[in-house]
Amino acid sequence: LSWADEQVVTAGRRLLRLDCLAESSSLGAYYRAAGFEHQGDVDGGYSDTPSEGEGTSWTVSLYQRPV
Repeated sequence: LSWADEQVVTAGRRLLRLDCLAESSSLGAYYRAAGFEHQGDVDGGYSDTPSEGEGTSWTVSLYQRPV
């Protein structure tokens, strides 16, 4: 996360934004413990590609924190 913070600052931005699968509660907890605020969940898409699990959809949790 330190590297990502540096990249955000170098780019002249003020917020670091991350996402993860909504079902990944441990990663979401890690982000919250690192100071990120949950911004909501969005539909991540739908795959009809057999190699990705045909008929699979997923939800993504969005997080952000100031740098």
